[in-house]
Amino acid sequence: MNPKLTQSIEQAIQETFENMAFLETVPAQEDGLKLPADVMAASLTITAPAPGVVHMVLPTTLLRNMGETLHAAPGEELSQEVLQDLLFELLNTIVGMLLNKFLPEDQSYNLGLPEKENPVLPRPGDRSWFLVDNHPVLASVEGKILSWNAP
Repeated sequence: MNPKLTQSIEQAIQETFENMAFLETVPAQEDGLKLPADVMAASLTITAPAPGVVHMVLPTTLLRNMGETLHAAPGEELSQEVLQDLLFELLNTIVGMLLNKFLPEDQSYNLGLPEKENPVLPRPGDRSWFLVDNHPVLASVEGKILSWNAP
């Protein structure tokens, strides 16, 4: 993967989780990391300046913990719809921040709407792992945006 894109993903994910939910976030190696059975996944399409898709998979427990912080309600009381909205908001924020860091300052971009998806693990070389509050989180990017020549 493009080194600048990798760095931009890491910064966007770390800053988003730390700023939105005050959760420590660190890049992690895939070795020994495994997602739990109960996860939620979403994707967001980049339509310009080059097509691509960003996927994100994270434990439902992490979303519930974040929901407690953001909604001031017990996590077990948060509906699947509220958790899905939170995941969409996270993904939208991460992708926007990622593109702001990766693309030239004067380059505009267009995004689709976040979509719920079945959690599928991308190929090992195309994914990045993070530990967010000690929970494994998986992000991946695919498409022509990977080869975009950002300065």
